Amino acid sequence: MSKTIIEEEITLAELADRFLYVNDLTSEEIYDMSDLNIEIETLDHNSNKIFVPIQSFIVKQPVEKYYTDGRIKVTENHRFVENGVEIFAKDHPDFTIVHDTMKVVDLEIDSKDHTYLANGRLNHNTTSGGKAIPFHASVRLRLKSVGQIKAKDAKGVEQIIGIKTRAQVIKNRMGPPLKSIDYDIYYESGIDNYGGWLEVMKEYKLVTQAGAWYTYTRTNGTPVKFLSKDFEGALESDPTLKEEVYTAICDAYIFRYQSSDIGIDDITIEEDFINEES
Repeated sequence: MSKTIIEEEITLAELADRFLYVNDLTSEEIYDMSDLNIEIETLDHNSNKIFVPIQSFIVKQPVEKYYTDGRIKVTENHRFVENGVEIFAKDHPDFTIVHDTMKVVDLEIDSKDHTYLANGRLNHNTTSGGKAIPFHASVRLRLKSVGQIKAKDAKGVEQIIGIKTRAQVIKNRMGPPLKSIDYDIYYESGIDNYGGWLEVMKEYKLVTQAGAWYTYTRTNGTPVKFLSKDFEGALESDPTLKEEVYTAICDAYIFRYQSSDIGIDDITIEEDFINEES
């Protein structure tokens, strides 16, 4: 199947409105665009024009002053790349200061140099929140789409009905960091909370499975049998059971480092670096 490519020039405000349905450009927010397959023009190391994917659309705090060359308006700390050298707008001879309120948006680009062309200039995209958010936050999560959820409709046609998402704790002052979990988001109903619970219970052997039936043994020794589609109803109809299951999940996964009685010969080292500022 051939790939259709549509190329056009639009403003960042038009980009947000058309593809993200976002009109509020004053409230700080990061919008994931990685699944939209939208690319923006930039330059490679040989100054050839290429297109690279846009990962995120970022809305920042409005500012009370900005700099402009008559075509593009940017904050004083916005950077350009000219002749291989970065230069701030406030230090650029082509830019003058204007004391007026301006909405501020930016893009995160999936390229080695994180640059994009706009209004004839090579822009270097900046971080979404500086160092204040990573430093002051007690818990930080990184969300990533890891797959599509598909199902066939009544006519047997396969449809995309949701996405599988991975959440990783990249900073945690209240418990173990770097844990991650996958969960499903259905377009019709939202996060499949109890489906995530059941996945963790299976992984940590808090339930046994025989065919389509699951068995959870309560703390008093009473077995509870259910099908996966009946799991939510079983918990919602019995608050005590729900609390017990939740506690069991927390004890097995969330709050414990589980490092006692482990020697150096019992561990493995992964050399993946977690950059909290990315």
